[in-house]
Amino acid sequence: MKNASLHARFFWYIPLLLFALIVWCFTTSQSAVDQATRYFPQESKFVQVGYPAKALHYLRAGQGQTVVLIHGDGGSTYDWTMANFARLAKKYDVIAIDRPGFGFSETLPNQSVLSQVRYIHKGLQLAGIRRPVLVGHSRGGEVATLFAEEYPNELAGVVTLGGACFNTEDREPLWQYKLLRTPIFGKLLAHTVYIPIGKPAAKAGLDHAFSPESTSPDAYTEVYTALMMRPQTLLNWAIDHDATVLDSLIIPRYKFIRVPFVVVNGQLDQNVPVAMARRYSQMIPGAQLLVVPGAGHELMFHHPDVVEQAINMVLQKATQK
Repeated sequence: MKNASLHARFFWYIPLLLFALIVWCFTTSQSAVDQATRYFPQESKFVQVGYPAKALHYLRAGQGQTVVLIHGDGGSTYDWTMANFARLAKKYDVIAIDRPGFGFSETLPNQSVLSQVRYIHKGLQLAGIRRPVLVGHSRGGEVATLFAEEYPNELAGVVTLGGACFNTEDREPLWQYKLLRTPIFGKLLAHTVYIPIGKPAAKAGLDHAFSPESTSPDAYTEVYTALMMRPQTLLNWAIDHDATVLDSLIIPRYKFIRVPFVVVNGQLDQNVPVAMARRYSQMIPGAQLLVVPGAGHELMFHHPDVVEQAINMVLQKATQK
């Protein structure tokens, strides 16, 4: 009888422990939202876009030809300000934006890449920005490419840095994206267990992107995980990895792009293999390919000179049109 009583008491503890674990995870997730506000840049600017209005966050510095910097997966304006923003601002009017749903830009009702492009386009118009060069890193390269397809007459040109140019579903595990996109369960996951267990994985992913030239700098890892590991940002990140728009809309129109275009890729990029970049550049009429020897994925950190070279190539080509 005593053993039966102990077993019964033990089984009562299981749901209590599970409940306590869920409460701890939820509290940790909400705390992550609060902690992210400490990284709000003092130089921030916003433009209100659409109805109901959603805020587009950006930073701006310098003078000259306007260059708009678009970050990649889960990133923010810090992808540039901790890399080559100040250097570029010595030569250009530089604008680093937070894509919708990332950094300090608000989430859209429809978070698809196409919606992001339309929103960014309107935001740039409202900010008085005309004919910029777009520089897109990683997923930002996909955004910049779609922008060139949608609004070719409103750009001076495009530079992609390790641009997400093809579906890479065969190269990475998809379960986390699919789980986060699952109705109801995805939100529950994002608001509970994903953040406590996801931070070490985020650090490993950053080190992978910075390799083989370095590991992710501690300061960058800190701000990236603080801004990325928020429930809504995670859900937006999962939507970014839905390749439907890339496969059905963006890739089939590569052959119609007519703006000056430079594809830059690290020779040893493990996120976007150079073979993909070569194929990408061959599909876009007149595109030029720059392969950086020994380089990985984080080109703006390790090779700011090459980024400037690519921008100048685009501008030179734009003046010849």
